[in-house]
Amino acid sequence: MRTVPVDIAAFLDEATRPNRAGRHVIAPAADQLCVGQALGLKQWVPRWLNVGTLEQPQFANVGSLTDNQLGEVIELQRRYGFATHCVGSAIGKKVKVADVEDGTEHRFVDPRQYLDEVIQPVVHVADVLRANAVRIFSFHHPRGSDSRDYVGVAAERLAPIVEAFATANITTLLEIEAGLVGNRAETCVEICRRVGHPRLLLIWDPGNV
Repeated sequence: MRTVPVDIAAFLDEATRPNRAGRHVIAPAADQLCVGQALGLKQWVPRWLNVGTLEQPQFANVGSLTDNQLGEVIELQRRYGFATHCVGSAIGKKVKVADVEDGTEHRFVDPRQYLDEVIQPVVHVADVLRANAVRIFSFHHPRGSDSRDYVGVAAERLAPIVEAFATANITTLLEIEAGLVGNRAETCVEICRRVGHPRLLLIWDPGNV
């Protein structure tokens, strides 16, 4: 029987620390990697980090880290023997696919502005961490609408995002999530088909639905 090596990576931000009030908060990168090391992992998917303290937590998505903070993460990875498998970005979260007033907390962001202000920083983070891929989401469709009616619009919004990462030799992994245009397996597949880029793949997270 032929054996096949399998690499396992994980989010580690479920690792928490209690503060003096007894509230469990997301742990800083060092604690997350310590937990991963104890589990025998060598790769992780950085997502949410506490860049503050236990008493005054400040949560930051990895895609928004500064160069100094990234340098600290890289040093911690070296110390704990880790590498970044892919980046757990917040791309697509809280963003509407169309400029429709629907009373939700989500907001529409101009596509060009989104590329400049959100996507390019994540491209930089993924490049610095030497990640091969980044997890992304589709966008929110207007409240009360059928997500399937916005597949084409979502694909148009995602195409330049995928291209921005592909230019940096980074693969985008479209994640299924309830409440988004990509809220069903078949919808995610159709989005990928319409984008038509070889560097856009699917990643399934059943917990999201």
